[in-house]
Amino acid sequence: MNVGYGGGQKVPRESTIPDDAERAKLYLGSHNPQLKPGDTQYFYFREDDPPPFNAPQAPKKDEETTKRNRKGECIIKEGYVGKAKGLAQIAWERGLYRTDAKMHGNKIDPDDESTDPTLSLRYVLANCWDFAHEKTALVALVESRGHICRFCVKGHPELAGAGIEYSWGKAKQKFRRDVNDRIPAHLHKNIVACFSRAAAFLPLARVRKFARKTRAYRRAYRDGQPNSLADVEKLVKAYKSHRAADVFDKKFCHADD
Repeated sequence: MNVGYGGGQKVPRESTIPDDAERAKLYLGSHNPQLKPGDTQYFYFREDDPPPFNAPQAPKKDEETTKRNRKGECIIKEGYVGKAKGLAQIAWERGLYRTDAKMHGNKIDPDDESTDPTLSLRYVLANCWDFAHEKTALVALVESRGHICRFCVKGHPELAGAGIEYSWGKAKQKFRRDVNDRIPAHLHKNIVACFSRAAAFLPLARVRKFARKTRAYRRAYRDGQPNSLADVEKLVKAYKSHRAADVFDKKFCHADD
């Protein structure tokens, strides 16, 4: 987000201040907050909202001015209704904006003793509970429909689902080598065929094999605590070649009675 309002900045989802006074302290500051426990803060200006605190003369809607730019085009004075509030307005509404010093939107290094982190709007807002624990749009969408969204380790597709990445890779291989006839009208039908059991591309036995492979990787990560990709492959190979309880449950086998 930018410091000021408007522009092309994205608008985060609204946030509700907890009713509990103690929890609300994780959201609000001590510099005359405009919000109180139980209020919902929207990160864009609505029709009935007053103008930005740092631009009280800003118009509600975009207005043309008498000034022109170098191209001879009329300069537009941006209105605030429907526009993103920006870092300064959000912090001011929460009572986190200091009036005794000039705040900025730069990122700071908390370990740098020469800078005051409380003057950085990004630092101050990042320490609010809702900003620090903000859910992604995907997670919010899934949970809004009553489901649970879980992510596996980033960059490790071998851990995803019940071998779904292997199934996807096999389907793509078949599509590129055998099925794709390069006719746009056949695209959907060809893609569906690659995932069909009737076409023998992904029979149940193969899907189960992929799921077993995924479980092997999960065991390697969980029990072996690898430090590199080479360690992972070594562990997976060991689990594949050794089926003794001494390998799979070494701690249990060698535990003292």
